[in-house]
Amino acid sequence: MHVLHGTAGPETPGKPIARWMWHYADGAEETRQVTYGQDVQDWWVKPGEESKAQPGPGRVVWRGSNPRASEEGQSLRLYLRTWENPRPDVVVQSLDYASALTETAPFLIAITVE
Repeated sequence: MHVLHGTAGPETPGKPIARWMWHYADGAEETRQVTYGQDVQDWWVKPGEESKAQPGPGRVVWRGSNPRASEEGQSLRLYLRTWENPRPDVVVQSLDYASALTETAPFLIAITVE
C-alpha cells in the first residue's frame, strides 16, 4: 500500500500520530502506527528546514506552495510511505486511517495498492 500523506503542525519526533488498520475477510485485524519524524513531518516547511534529514521510511515526493505559504515565506511538502500488507494471503475487506488526536493533524491524499 502506497500512501501520499502529510500532517499539519509539528509534533515530537517518534510520537505516533495516526494508525492504519487492515480488516480482513476472516475477521482478523492488523494495525500499523504512523510515526512523526519517520513516516511523515509537518507539510509546512520554514526557510532552512529543506536541508534537514528526511524521516525514515517516509520520503518527500512533492514540494510546492499555495498563496498562504508564499505569504509566510514557506513552502509545502507531501510524503510517500509504503506499508506491506501484513497478511497478503487474506482478502482485505476494509482499511481505516485514524488520527491519534495529537497536536498535529495527519491527513491522507491518496492510496494505491499493488
